Parts: sequence; structure tokens; C-alpha cells
Amino acid sequence: MDLNLLLVFRSIFDKGSLTAAAGELNLTQPAVSHALGRLRRELNDDLFVRQGRGIVPTERARVLYREISGPLASLGVSVAQSRIFAPASSTRIFKLCLSDIGEMDFLPRIVEGLRREAPRAGLEIVPMDASRIPEMLDRGQIDAAIASTDLGEVVQSDVIKRERYVALRAAHAEEALTKEAFATNALAMVRPSIGHPAPMAGLEKAGLVPSSIFTVQTFAVLPRLVSQGGMVAMAPETIAQGWRSRWPIRLDALPFPVEDLMVRLYWRSGATAADTRWIIDLILAAVGEPAAATKVHE
Repeated sequence: MDLNLLLVFRSIFDKGSLTAAAGELNLTQPAVSHALGRLRRELNDDLFVRQGRGIVPTERARVLYREISGPLASLGVSVAQSRIFAPASSTRIFKLCLSDIGEMDFLPRIVEGLRREAPRAGLEIVPMDASRIPEMLDRGQIDAAIASTDLGEVVQSDVIKRERYVALRAAHAEEALTKEAFATNALAMVRPSIGHPAPMAGLEKAGLVPSSIFTVQTFAVLPRLVSQGGMVAMAPETIAQGWRSRWPIRLDALPFPVEDLMVRLYWRSGATAADTRWIIDLILAAVGEPAAATKVHE
């Protein structure tokens, strides 16, 4: 279990308030709420429930508090450690691994949060190579990565988005997009190593062999190839919807099953540096899905 979640839990328990815990830990309230949501999911318990105008711990929370108080104290882990990093005055350059589609979808919201809470800090985007994410995290070459490749338990992660892939065709295409029609068109697709292996896996499982395949480095070129080159392509629906307003393309449901896109934020397991914890919480608050289990709001 992530030690940071236990620090947040202990602070909420001691202070009896998410707002007070956020102030003590020098975190935003959404970040504290998100951490509580993650811990609730891991332990399958609400931990804190509303009572009047405040919150009270559940029995499971009381047991957990007794279990962690001694070990946390013996390890010398204290709330003061979370104050080593001061966002408002930091000039830290954070490094985040993103694909081009990640830059279009997530980067503006992350930058907005960073500029608001750490106006002197910077952000460097590192090119995506999903297979190297664990290595880059271990070596400190990046602080975090957003990718749709499932890296298992090698590194810590949290799902921040789920959506389907759709087919892109020229706007004038009129015939129904059947498996046969899909296979007779030239296919433009991004290389799977940037973190999108599901479309090719779906093709292979369906036994489809397009007339020709053109592999590109970024998603951004797909609408041009589709609208001007008469190709077919596959892309996440949210980004494809945005392209449709600027390019003469149409979107169709894929005529074969493709696993949904599951986007995750990755960071190094056991990371305890205050600045790393802070940027992870900021990113999760900026782009993460609302925690379904989170019921306490202040």
C-alpha cells in the first residue's frame, strides 16, 4: 500500500476534517479527497462517514489507525516531511511522460493546476515509450507518466480515464463500415509503443488484414491522412470528436471488438519525496476520474 495514503488517512483521523487535513499536509482538498477515495477502494470500507456537520471514523478506520500509529512513528514518518516542498516558491522542473494525444487531452489541465499552485515551477514533457516507463521512473528520469499500456504491478498507478476507440473515415464515405470494407481500405495507425496496442490487437484477433498499413509517430496526422488520403484510422473517441469539427471526416463504430482505452497515471512504487507526492496529487486532481467511493465532501 502507498505510504502516502496512510499519511493522509492519519491526518484526517487526527483532524476530523478533510479541509484541516489538507491544510496540515500542504495539499489541495481535491487531492486529499482523491487519496481517501483510493484508500477506500483498497480497503473496501468508507473509513469516514458524515455525522451532523462533521465526520466520524468507522470501526475499520479505528482499527487501521491503531495498526499504523506505531509503525509510522517508529519509521520517523511525520506530517512535517510533507512540508519540505513549498509549491508557491518552488522552481522545480517536473518531468512527465506523455504521448501526443496525452498532451492534447491532459496537458492543459495539468498546466493550469501547476500555474495556479506552483507559478515558478516548470514542466518538461518526455517522449512516450511505454516499454521504458518503469525504467525511467526507477532512474528518476521522469516523475510520472500517463499511458494506456497496462504495466501491471511493476509501478504504482491509478486509472484516470476510460473510453472506446472509433473508426475515422473521409466524410464522403457512404457505405457501411463492415469488416470487409475496413479490410479493403489502407489503414493509418500510430505505432503501438506509444501506449495504444489495443487497436492492432483487435485487428489481429478479428483476423483482418488491411490492404496496406501506414504506421505514423503521432495521432495528430491521422485526420489529414483520412480526409485527404482516403484511408481509415482508429483513435480514442474524445479526440476524434474534436477532429470532426475541423476536418472533413466521419466517425463510425468499429466493426470488430477492441478493448476500451484505459488511461493510467504511473509513478514509482514507494515514492516518498514530498515534491513527487505533490505533483502526483496535483495531476490526479486535475485529470483523474471522480472517486466513485468518495462520499465525504466539505
